[in-house]
Amino acid sequence: MTLGLDSWDSASPTDTLMKLGYFDPKGMLANVRFVLKIQWQPLPLWDELFAKTGIPVTPWTIFPSREFPLEAFQYDPTAKHIYTGAINGVMRYGRTDYRNMAQKHQDFYVSIGSKDDTMDEYLNILRACRWGISLCGKRGTDGKNRREIEYVSCGMPLALNYCPHYPFPFFPERDFILLKSPDDLLRLRDTDPAPFAEASRQVYRDHWSPVGMSRTLIQLVDQYCPLLARR
Repeated sequence: MTLGLDSWDSASPTDTLMKLGYFDPKGMLANVRFVLKIQWQPLPLWDELFAKTGIPVTPWTIFPSREFPLEAFQYDPTAKHIYTGAINGVMRYGRTDYRNMAQKHQDFYVSIGSKDDTMDEYLNILRACRWGISLCGKRGTDGKNRREIEYVSCGMPLALNYCPHYPFPFFPERDFILLKSPDDLLRLRDTDPAPFAEASRQVYRDHWSPVGMSRTLIQLVDQYCPLLARR
């Protein structure tokens, strides 16, 4: 059984391969049973591919950066955190407005200019944060960000300014706080992080840890290739 894994930000390269006929019955990728698309979002393109070839395209999970040590610490919602949250990363994709808002308030850590924190410094900053803030990645995609898996591996509650799609339930205001505007950063001061921290621990155990990722993949195989999965 052959599965396709597309980790690119946009609909490419799956859309390009589809247009070139690679998934057609006589195409080079006709033996692919389904495609795992990291930045999956609802698109008519995926329905078209399925209708034409019977090959579904599904989200799977998100992967960390190679430098981040997963489970580097375990978040304690009862601790006295220095910061409400941290704003870091490249300031593009609409993140600048969130940085500008955070800079007005001393309870947010903001990475200034071109300064890069070392990994040890970065982890110490995260330990001092009440929330794990992840801002949308490249526009025109599902917006998923590696900080999602990195933060939940440490049990941190999530605050996202986007709603990512996964092949399992992952809902705003239950599994994460949805930041609809930069002003919503101030919501985090008065929101109890404990239930969201528990949601993070649960989603990591079930879907984003190495074991959880593998289990989710097996579930997708069982869903999309039931005959092959039972052999």
